[in-house]
Amino acid sequence: MTAEDCFLRKFGKNKVLMYFLKAYKWCISFFWGIKKEMTLREKIIFSLANKFVKRGRRNVIRLEKAKCKHNLFFVSGRGNQISIGEGSEIENVEFEVQGENNCINIGKNVVLRNSLIAVADKESLISIGDDTSIGKGAKFVALESSKVEIGKGCLFSTNISIMNSDSHSIIDLKDHYRKNAASDVYVGNHVWLGENVTILKGAEIQDNVIIGNRSMLLKGKYQSNSIYAGLPAKFIRGGGRLVS
Repeated sequence: MTAEDCFLRKFGKNKVLMYFLKAYKWCISFFWGIKKEMTLREKIIFSLANKFVKRGRRNVIRLEKAKCKHNLFFVSGRGNQISIGEGSEIENVEFEVQGENNCINIGKNVVLRNSLIAVADKESLISIGDDTSIGKGAKFVALESSKVEIGKGCLFSTNISIMNSDSHSIIDLKDHYRKNAASDVYVGNHVWLGENVTILKGAEIQDNVIIGNRSMLLKGKYQSNSIYAGLPAKFIRGGGRLVS
């Protein structure tokens, strides 16, 4: 039950009190920049166990019975959302959100520690599916209104890097057009990544794929039920169901 539900249960839908509640919620959003949508007990524990740097308005953090401690939430801008699903364990993670209407969605029973999750610009998205386990040192970055989507039941080793943008522009001097715009990254269900794997913009990894240690995946499609490795990653073998 949220704090708002508790308020309504205790005082009812009195018109004057409803105006007071609306003004209170607006002040919280305006002055503190983050609205925490969770039960009152979770809100207290969450606030004491994590650090916040807040600049902006109408930003929201949603928490559903997850273990979330020793994290840093740097949120700057407006209309941004961070959602953490039930049963997830999030520890020593730095969340960086800058811009407008960006979103970080972490599903149920996700394990994530000692990592960086960053979204910026406008309407960028990072999504991590249910039952995914990610080793220490991960770095996931979504910029330029593009997405990084990770499926369900994935198993990532340590020091994984996923970026959907070069974070800078390359302009052709002939036509003055940018040649390196951001592009979505998609990781399917039941994907295994070895240590120090790097996934760059435009990569599409289908279901049940294994990626060898220190591999780099460039723009393109990586077929399901296959093994890839190398710098850049190349097809090793496939044809059977590799991951259950």
